[in-house]
Amino acid sequence: MKFGVTTLVLSIALTLMAPLASGEEPLTFEKALEIGLRNNYDILIARNEAAKANNNRGLGTAGFLPRLNATGSWNRTDTKETSDPVTPNSIGDNVTDQLNGQLALSWTVFDGFSMFAQRSRFNQLARLGEEQARSEIENAVVGIGRGYFSLVQQELLLDVAVETRDVSAARLEKTQVRRELGGASSTDLLNAQVALNRDESDLIQRQIDRDAAVRELNVLLGRDPAAQLTIEKMIVTPAWDLSSEQMLEEALANNAGLKLLEASRAAASSVVKSSYAPYLPSVNLNASYGYLDRTVTPDGGSDLGTEQSSSTVGVSLAWNLFNGGRDRVAIRNAKIDLNNQVYSLRNAENEVRSRALEAMQTYEKQLELVNLEMGNVEAAEQNLELIRDRLGLGSATSLEFRDAQTSLALARTSLIAAQFQARLTRLVLDQITGRLVSEAE
Repeated sequence: MKFGVTTLVLSIALTLMAPLASGEEPLTFEKALEIGLRNNYDILIARNEAAKANNNRGLGTAGFLPRLNATGSWNRTDTKETSDPVTPNSIGDNVTDQLNGQLALSWTVFDGFSMFAQRSRFNQLARLGEEQARSEIENAVVGIGRGYFSLVQQELLLDVAVETRDVSAARLEKTQVRRELGGASSTDLLNAQVALNRDESDLIQRQIDRDAAVRELNVLLGRDPAAQLTIEKMIVTPAWDLSSEQMLEEALANNAGLKLLEASRAAASSVVKSSYAPYLPSVNLNASYGYLDRTVTPDGGSDLGTEQSSSTVGVSLAWNLFNGGRDRVAIRNAKIDLNNQVYSLRNAENEVRSRALEAMQTYEKQLELVNLEMGNVEAAEQNLELIRDRLGLGSATSLEFRDAQTSLALARTSLIAAQFQARLTRLVLDQITGRLVSEAE
């Protein structure tokens, strides 16, 4: 399976548009994921590791194919002969050229079924690499989603701060007019000024938080942290459409963490099979062909040459009858490793069941909380309007107005926080059930 994120299937019907700049296409949540996953270095490394494991799936790495080696050499020897070692007097010399070449074939035709176990192991390791890459992708999707909706949250909170500041500014202006007309006290004017200053301070802090969220999302997307982002200020919290039984079934069948552990268990099982190979003999086929060309050129004489070729074919058998019990120890350890993988898988299944049920119950409660907070916002808005009217008629104090204004701001803040937490929980639910990412070849 060749990894590439060509399809990102999110189980929620939400598209958040975010124009990057004038003339550029708007940035949707799916587009943000595509950009982030394309630039995420952890994912790139995981894909490369998966590709390496996939390369090892061939017959050659498992030992099914023969090995063929070629060797060759050329040598020249210049020999000089003398009659007297004290006063050399050359009586002749020879030049010998020797060309040598050989082909050697070695083929293990049987090794106690180890090659079959190794091939299965390499296949499982390739699957393991694929599941590791998928896990990295899912974690990146959750991270990008968290950063994306965190920015939405900060934009909405900034709007609340701006509206609260504007209301306080209008209140201060009206109080100043009433003060000039003798209808408001100095205390009312000072309270209005303090409220405006507080709201200005809150607004500045919200701007700081919003800018930090922009930088964080840009980093997650592999973009310049200073790049501008504008998004639609809305968080949709869709309903969950699976029963507890259906959710658990999908989680146990599709959860990336469980698939990763299952691939590890299968690889450990292949190791157990290969550990029995030393108890059986191994049979090797050997063949070779050699060629020798030797030419001697005497001083002043004719060349003397010889050629020689040889070929051999043989079969060898090796059987380890006893090696101090190391093979038996290797089998025991391999079985222990396999049991540990099985225990880890079972433990992870229980954890996934627990996390899935907890996430689903939390999400359902969070949706109830969102509806409750919506009702609180509506009530707080109506209360502020009533207090505003009474304040204009002089039947309400400035402190009552401030309390109503603060209550509305808190209600809106609580609603935004509830929507944000519900949206993140939905991402977790999609990840647990394997719905978060769908990969195509």
